[in-house]
Amino acid sequence: MPHTADKSPWRPFASLLLAMLLSSACIGMYAHDNRQHPIEAQYRQLSTLNAQSLLRYGETQTGIQADDRALVAFNILMSRYSAQMERQDKYACAKAACHIGNIYYMRCSYSKAMEYFLTSLKLCEDNGFSDMIPRIYNMIGNVYSMFNDFERSSMFYRKALAVARHSGDKSFVNRLLNNLICAYPTKEPLSRIKAYYREMAANREQRPRYHYNLLMDKGMILSYENRHREAIRWFRQSAHYAQEHQLGVECEGSSYTSMAESFLRLNQVDSALCYLHTNERLARENNQANLLAETLKKLYMLYEKRNLERALQYKSEYLDLNDSIYNITAFNHLKNAQFLYETNRSTDTINNLTLEKERKEMQLTMQRRWLVTLIACSLLFMVLLAVVIVQKRRLKASYNSLYERSKAMLTEENAYRQRIHDLEEQSPRPTSTTVPEEQRKAILACIMHTMEQTEDFCDSNFTIERLAEKAGTNTRYASQVINQVFGKNFRTLLNEYRIKEAMRRLMDDDTYGKLTIKAISESVGYKSQANFITVFTRITGIKPSMYQKLSREEKEKKINA
Repeated sequence: MPHTADKSPWRPFASLLLAMLLSSACIGMYAHDNRQHPIEAQYRQLSTLNAQSLLRYGETQTGIQADDRALVAFNILMSRYSAQMERQDKYACAKAACHIGNIYYMRCSYSKAMEYFLTSLKLCEDNGFSDMIPRIYNMIGNVYSMFNDFERSSMFYRKALAVARHSGDKSFVNRLLNNLICAYPTKEPLSRIKAYYREMAANREQRPRYHYNLLMDKGMILSYENRHREAIRWFRQSAHYAQEHQLGVECEGSSYTSMAESFLRLNQVDSALCYLHTNERLARENNQANLLAETLKKLYMLYEKRNLERALQYKSEYLDLNDSIYNITAFNHLKNAQFLYETNRSTDTINNLTLEKERKEMQLTMQRRWLVTLIACSLLFMVLLAVVIVQKRRLKASYNSLYERSKAMLTEENAYRQRIHDLEEQSPRPTSTTVPEEQRKAILACIMHTMEQTEDFCDSNFTIERLAEKAGTNTRYASQVINQVFGKNFRTLLNEYRIKEAMRRLMDDDTYGKLTIKAISESVGYKSQANFITVFTRITGIKPSMYQKLSREEKEKKINA
């Protein structure tokens, strides 16, 4: 079957025509210079407001989730900042910078958020606005927490706490203390975490969430101390409290998850399963995809040794749901990228209004240069395209060769077993430092059975210890037999069996065709997709996606033949 890219010899000329049409469209768009941009209209309307009015307008728009309009107001206010402003107007600028940081934080643009939080912090420090500083420190700590940098986040939470303690705002102080307990870095002494809890308990509040946090934080501290039986009692109380005060599935599910983990630490699997099934029910009833995915993963890992059929059902649902959540997340990122594009364009428009006249005078000159450059680039593109097509054909041939060699690996099982038998016959007599002969044969037989007749090696937690346990021996003997017979260590042998199984699944479109590469890598025991791709490429010479693509092309050829 010829490659798709080779079907249309007119593609280079079509690309040139399309590029020229786009250029004409751009020229037509530039011709409408007299039409006023909506951002410019909003800018002219808001530019007549004073600093306090701009701040109130921006905060109102933020309250109704009109973040794009709020950003225009806040950026106008920020652009007016100067050392000669009145103190109250400088305070408004500092608040505007913090609001902009919050908007970017909610849109997952953490670098931009950090930039504006630091700007707001500098304005506060330069002008002595100490009341805002702890909240800015708290937001900076939240940014670091998003990247699991708990040491830095704890540092900023502590800075915020040191200032907030003098403000008299008990609710904010308690939230900071709760953040410090939850973001507990392992290097920090546990006595400090306990002190945070005592202070939080002394700052009494009537908020239901405050009482829930007290119960959960107490259980977490006990779990940090490995006092899991006591921790379970507090987690159970927090779950009942969340139910009674209707704090939501997030709080209730967090309590059940913590209880299940504590029961597992105590080797009470049945109790852990009970609370995981409760979480499963809550997640399904309330359409909580993240909670359900986390629960399904724990369930299939626990059922692997109890009920394999049920474990496979949970695993299949988890893999499908995990892919679904990933796709939803990717879609949300695209929407956020579009939002950031629009807001950045608005900011650029505001900053460049003073240069509008000069930009219009340069447009015609730039358009002519663009057309000349476009024609030259199009000619160069056609030459390069011809080179790329030739190289692509050669690369396709190389990939096909590697695919055929990799496929041949899967048909050499019998010869491989005969080679192992020959190696057994040729192996030296046992000495005082080797495994006894009879025991060696028994260990080898068990290893071969486990790797050839079962899928135990597809478990991400499969180790040399588990293999030795199945063979009824110790890890030293098992490792020695593998080195003598196979001529490689356990990790290399495990990778080869996993990659061979992955190759079969990539070729089996009927059973595994709906799974992503990530899901297939997890199904054969790899926790990291990047690690799976690296090992697969090293062994086969091609990436898994290309291997799957060539397999499907080969199947289509057989169907069409």
